[in-house]
Amino acid sequence: MSEIRKEAASLDAPIPRHLAATLVHEQEHCLDDDGGEFQAIQAEVRLAREIGDVNDPRIQGYLQTMLAVVGPDGSWLEGKSGR
Repeated sequence: MSEIRKEAASLDAPIPRHLAATLVHEQEHCLDDDGGEFQAIQAEVRLAREIGDVNDPRIQGYLQTMLAVVGPDGSWLEGKSGR
């Protein structure tokens, strides 16, 4: 939970919202372990749309940062991680 608090603080995001995004991200891995990070990040985008904060610049920046460190095969680029 301390990592969630740190990440939420760095994004200036509410802890419950960031916790929900993290849970959705990890759940996607459980549902489709072949989907890689791209599918999990897309699940976070769907959550953002559903709760109405997809246009929040903080959320957009966070999602773009996550996508920037994912390779074409859907895995984290070497030495990088969005989390």
